[in-house]
Amino acid sequence: MKEKVRVKTQPQLLGIVVALGLMAALVAGCGGGSSSTTGAATGESGGGETSSDFLAQMETNVEGNFGPKGSYAEEPTTSPVKAGENRKIAIISCGQQSGACANASKAATEAAQKLGWQATLFDAKLNLPSAATGIRQAIARGDDGIFVYFIDCTYIKAALAEAKKAGIPVVAAESRDCSDTSPGSPSLFTYVLHYVDGADYNEQQGRFFGDSAEAAIAALDGESKALFFGEDIPTGELAEAAIEKVYDKCPDCSVEFVHFPTSAWGTRLQGIAEQELLQHPEVNTVIPGYEAIALEVFPAVRASGRSSEIFTLMGEGGETGLNFLRDGAKGVSFNWPVEWEGYGAVDNLGRLFLGQKPVPIGLGSQLIDAEHNMPKSGPAESPVDFKAMYEKAWGLK
Repeated sequence: MKEKVRVKTQPQLLGIVVALGLMAALVAGCGGGSSSTTGAATGESGGGETSSDFLAQMETNVEGNFGPKGSYAEEPTTSPVKAGENRKIAIISCGQQSGACANASKAATEAAQKLGWQATLFDAKLNLPSAATGIRQAIARGDDGIFVYFIDCTYIKAALAEAKKAGIPVVAAESRDCSDTSPGSPSLFTYVLHYVDGADYNEQQGRFFGDSAEAAIAALDGESKALFFGEDIPTGELAEAAIEKVYDKCPDCSVEFVHFPTSAWGTRLQGIAEQELLQHPEVNTVIPGYEAIALEVFPAVRASGRSSEIFTLMGEGGETGLNFLRDGAKGVSFNWPVEWEGYGAVDNLGRLFLGQKPVPIGLGSQLIDAEHNMPKSGPAESPVDFKAMYEKAWGLK
């Protein structure tokens, strides 16, 4: 087996790597930075499994993800009470300039208003430690609950401890608790959303990126030569581990991990991608960590003149990514409605207010390409009417 891991640093981009960042549909950051590439995993099938067996199983998995509901399920299975009107909650967004953060926050606000609650939005503007200010403002206002979106506990540890002491429940989505990032540390989120089949955030991220890798390998008949683009932050480890696990099983595949600092957003990321594609003419697959990355990396694929050859993962089903596919780009997107997370967070805050146990929200995944599950226009459409589902559970229908 070839050497599995090697590190390459791009000298022209050396600098201080900014430790702040995001993972999962997000945009941006500022300041100086650096980029490094870690890779490459080259697969060998093991345990007696043949290459054809491996590919056949992968194609079956991908076919299932193209199905009319993918891996989605309908939750909640029990009906909570409204938990009373005049509740006050704080919604802590990782950054409203990010489509995912903005859409999840908007959905949570909408859900709260349907319940007759007051929702106050705090925009961390992608400066994740600043979210602590929003939490402390919620404590000072006497809010009943807090929803945190895409901000790991480690960035806001002290403020979360203060909320816990004040008895204010904090529900998080796409965020890792301190007990996850630092084993032995106390858990400071009251609840982090669980997904279809009860999968926690780490498990769901593993599924999402594992499914991404399988989609690429199946589309390229087991001969995917991939570049993965992800921010140089701890949460990126989840994505890389899931992708590497799949690629390690593919005898004729390889993947190299391209790390970039948050300072590259909006200014240098496309250039980094262009440089990597020049240095790797063998590449036929590009896997961005999430959609906001795809929107900056795919223009580099297009500029290379190889968009008809390179299979690109377009992220979570936003309108721009789907438009690339509608316009003939080779690749797929995932149907991942972050609005469902906003509704699910409000639902679980209501359960906590009533002393009930939180429940999984049922969100799974579904593949989209030009021929499967593609809406005529706009972003992806959830295969489950989750808004109606929650309104029924809340006694509004």
